[in-house]
Amino acid sequence: MLRLREVEIRRFAVFGHLVVRPSMDPERPLTVIRAENGSGKTTFLRALLWGMYGEEGLPGPAGRFRVHPASWTPDEEGIETEVSIEFETDGSSQHDPAPGDGRWRYRLKRSVRTIRREAAKDDEPDFVRAEERTLLMVRKQDGQWRPETAGPDAVVRHLLPHALRDFFVMDADKAVDFVGGIEAKRMKKGDVEEMTTFAIRSLLGIQVFEKAAGRLDRLARDLGREASKAIGGQEVEELQREKDRQEVEQQRLRKEVASEKEELRSLRAQLAECKEELHAEMMRAGAYESLVQRKKLAEQQLERASGRRDEELAGLSSGLEDSRLLASLAVPALAGVVDGLKPRYEAGAIPLRHLPFVRRLLDEAVCVCGEELVGGSERRRLVQEQLDRGDRMAATAGFQGELYESANALLTAARTPAWLRQQRSRESRLATANQEIDAAAQELRDVNGRIGAIDENKIRSLRDAEAATETRIDQLALTTGMHERELADLGKVLEAVSKRLSTKRRAAAIGHESLRAQAIAERGTEVLKRAYREVQTNQVSELSARMNRLFAQMAANVDAEERWLREDARESVQMIAQVGVRPVEEQGDRFEIFALNHKGRAMPPTEINGASRRVLALCFVLALCAESRTHGPLVADSLLNSMSGAVRRNTLEVTATTAEQPVLLLTGSDLGEAEQVIVDRFAGAVYTLTPQWSGAGGGDVVRRTGNDRHVTLLCACGPREYCPVCERVGQADDPAWSMRTGETDGGAAA
Repeated sequence: MLRLREVEIRRFAVFGHLVVRPSMDPERPLTVIRAENGSGKTTFLRALLWGMYGEEGLPGPAGRFRVHPASWTPDEEGIETEVSIEFETDGSSQHDPAPGDGRWRYRLKRSVRTIRREAAKDDEPDFVRAEERTLLMVRKQDGQWRPETAGPDAVVRHLLPHALRDFFVMDADKAVDFVGGIEAKRMKKGDVEEMTTFAIRSLLGIQVFEKAAGRLDRLARDLGREASKAIGGQEVEELQREKDRQEVEQQRLRKEVASEKEELRSLRAQLAECKEELHAEMMRAGAYESLVQRKKLAEQQLERASGRRDEELAGLSSGLEDSRLLASLAVPALAGVVDGLKPRYEAGAIPLRHLPFVRRLLDEAVCVCGEELVGGSERRRLVQEQLDRGDRMAATAGFQGELYESANALLTAARTPAWLRQQRSRESRLATANQEIDAAAQELRDVNGRIGAIDENKIRSLRDAEAATETRIDQLALTTGMHERELADLGKVLEAVSKRLSTKRRAAAIGHESLRAQAIAERGTEVLKRAYREVQTNQVSELSARMNRLFAQMAANVDAEERWLREDARESVQMIAQVGVRPVEEQGDRFEIFALNHKGRAMPPTEINGASRRVLALCFVLALCAESRTHGPLVADSLLNSMSGAVRRNTLEVTATTAEQPVLLLTGSDLGEAEQVIVDRFAGAVYTLTPQWSGAGGGDVVRRTGNDRHVTLLCACGPREYCPVCERVGQADDPAWSMRTGETDGGAAA
């Protein structure tokens, strides 16, 4: 048995400092913590889980959840968060019991310092946790508290296994995962089975039996081989080798059959999903015609826009051959050429335009000055040399002249405004056409995607997949049956070989120590196998029966007119005739929770409303804890959400009388007059979590507006008791509170 004695929280999220002491009275075991939504119920659970398991107890990636006070702005100095949990247990063998009561007392304290850090990315936190410390104290016989030296986390995980944390600290919304999850987040059938199977096998101890039986079985085989070697004899050794080969083949066939059965189960689940998807596809097919019309319009728009784009591209492409395009690209170079050659061009140096005139003068033998250029004269010789030199420079000067004229012409063309306006107009129309093409293409992709999601090809594909899956199931079932027959035949052969080997050994080595040890191990193996088979059959059956009894108690006297029973037109608790736990078909070592209607038909979770699924999951948790004698606390958040009437009253009473130490976090709307009667009868401790603001004037969440930061205080007032600290708007004028407190003037102002 493990019971919480005290939970102390310091500077955790919205909590400054609070101390909760759950009831330890076996006659009044219930503890009620009232808190409206947003007042800290879930935060209390997270603080408790962090205190037990550290980062592993927090949601999301490690280091992301904010345990530091919500009102604190991260700085370099940092702030310390601390959770201390005191509990007692009678299940430890490591320490002497506390004096007087025969129980061991522990005090687990976990603390961490949060400091500011620079976030490298926008989505990274601006804080980091450091200096996390875990201290586990044990109360000795002398009454003194001393540190546990064997490793605090190891002791805690032994007493409160992390894998079973949901059986000690339960978020009722998450507990519904045992029956398929909530409607908004349905779980896969295989995941639900795995989760349920793990819980049953862990709490009922089936895994312990299996592991022990496996170890003894291996020991028996080892002892058998040792005995054969010790005794000697070729026939015995051959029989032993044959037996070993048959056992290896047997193990191989068993694994193959188990694998085939698992594949069969998976294929059947896949077939069911395929049928559901095919049905949904057929339902959506009614939108096909409108989508086809949208596709036709999108194709027309795309065709028109593509035509306009091609026209503009053709116009722009023709401009590639226009000299004005080259000129516009080479304006700086052209301007430099023109500016550099212009003085020489205007001076007549390029091209050399005077050469023909000089040559004519030389042919006429008369200079422009009237002097005769007589052959053989010095004057004629000088003119002839200049003329020859000019001829040699004429080609270069001519090229430079042509270069100047061409560059000047291109520069003039590039600076023509009309051509530039024409090109820019074409570019603008091309951009518009491209936008229209993108819009039409996007529309076409969207329509094609929708059509592809519901078109006949997909429907045919789903039907083909359905047929192929059914064929594979038939083939696999046939193969599995054949392998099971082979396994049965092999078992007979192995049994015969084992008998012969046993006879030979007994005859040859009676009293041999290894044989006696092997016989003991084999008998022990058989005892353990029978034991866990008994657990899997008898105790699971008892678990199922206990779960059904609890469900009947919670569903007793349900009014058929209660609105919550008709949620979403799904089957309600009133429609359920029997619930329980059973082995999964063809998977004897896997379990599932089931519900049957009054006609004996199985009711899948999707046919049961949310409140009924919550009741079903709670019955499983309570029944499994009771059947496995897991005597520990049950700290549950939002247990009565979506319930009302008789079911809510029944659930509260059954939890209060069945759970070992129930600690329920409830809202005021969960606790009417009828529920208060139950609380008055079974509650040994009651608290209220109330938000208080840091701004001037204080007050609770209903009486405040704006974004003021707040902390949550713990008050010792009862669930339906008038309290000036925890008062809600209108509460003072409510006759229910006036009657309970004896006040008639309404108390504090709302």
